[in-house]
Amino acid sequence: MGLKPPKIIKDERGTLAAPLFDLGEAGEVMYSSILPGCVRGNHYHKVKTEFLCIVSGRIRVRMRQVQTGEKKEFDVSGDIFENIEVLPFWTHSLENIGDIEARYIEYASRPFDPVTPDSFPEIV
Repeated sequence: MGLKPPKIIKDERGTLAAPLFDLGEAGEVMYSSILPGCVRGNHYHKVKTEFLCIVSGRIRVRMRQVQTGEKKEFDVSGDIFENIEVLPFWTHSLENIGDIEARYIEYASRPFDPVTPDSFPEIV
C-alpha cells in the first residue's frame, strides 16, 4: 500500500506511463499521449485485446486485419469519449491529426511480459 509510480517513457512521439494500474493476469491500464503529427502503434497482438479511450485531442485510427487484409479507418476526438477495441491480429496505428497533444487511456487484457512479448511490428 502506498505510492507506486508507473514507469514513464518519453520520446519524440509523446509519453507512455505503464502500467497506471497493474491488474495482474487481468491485464493493465496505461496512459499515453501523442504529439501533433506523430504516430504510435504499427503493431499487432496475437493474444491480447486493447481498449482505448481518447480523452483529449484528435486521433486517426487505422487498422488492418493481418490475415484477411480487411481495413478500417476512423477519426476520434476527446470531445466525445469514444472507446476503440483492437482485437488480436489487427495491426493498428494512432496518428495525432490535431494541433494539441492527444491523450488516451488504454486497457490491455494481458500485462506486458518482456520474456514473451505479444507485440509484433506491422505497418498498417
